[in-house]
Amino acid sequence: MAEGLLTVRDVRKSFGGVAAVQGVSTAIVAGELRGLIGPNGSGKTTLLNLIGGQLLPDAGEIRLDGRAIQGLTPDAIAALGGARTFQMPRVFRHMTVLDNLLLPFCADHRRAPWAEARRTSRRILEFVGLDQLAPAEARVLSGGQAMLLQLARCLVQRPLRLCMLDEPFAGVHPAIKDRMVAAILEINRREGVAFLVVSHEMATLRKLSRRVSVMHNGEWIAEGTFDEVARDARVVEAYLGVHRPAAPAGGAAPGAPPYAVG
Repeated sequence: MAEGLLTVRDVRKSFGGVAAVQGVSTAIVAGELRGLIGPNGSGKTTLLNLIGGQLLPDAGEIRLDGRAIQGLTPDAIAALGGARTFQMPRVFRHMTVLDNLLLPFCADHRRAPWAEARRTSRRILEFVGLDQLAPAEARVLSGGQAMLLQLARCLVQRPLRLCMLDEPFAGVHPAIKDRMVAAILEINRREGVAFLVVSHEMATLRKLSRRVSVMHNGEWIAEGTFDEVARDARVVEAYLGVHRPAAPAGGAAPGAPPYAVG
């Protein structure tokens, strides 16, 4: 497997007798926009936790920009350019929206002057459409606005090489969802940041990414374009619970669920 910005080799994680991640290997290149899908409980969030340093793998290797990061703490991974959001928004509810963005500047690996930190934070809030809420406490935000704040907090991070988003669109108002998609595409285009996006929202993922990967029962079962994985018998089986033969090239698998991957 070729080395990418992010390289995962035979990574495994179990909880008691449950294998949450089973021998996952993949690579994401710099500037790539990658979707990650799969039924509930397939191991997607666990994999993000392993990459982000929230969990330690039982086996395998994870490399970010050529450096092994398994075993590093989340702040050490952040200092190397890795950032993430969480499915249940993790914001500092009794801090202002602006202060939530200033927090990364206070971390040990930041050396920006305070005036510059405030200018940058306000510019990012304007970029994602939260500038009018800068002085408000984060506890007043809607769920979608809290998701936007998580994304904004990633975007102030320097360096920023890889951004992992865990179900960022779930339950989010369509207007906020569109704002989030536009921000991701612009940062990817302008700064070459790679994104790994876990989501059940296939239509939204199609707007972001040409390639998608599929997990099921802790395994990485498919990878390719949306049309390619839609024809993969393992993907159809994962979503329907029944085996269906792979379709001939250029055709959809008989009975393949359009909602599964597109």
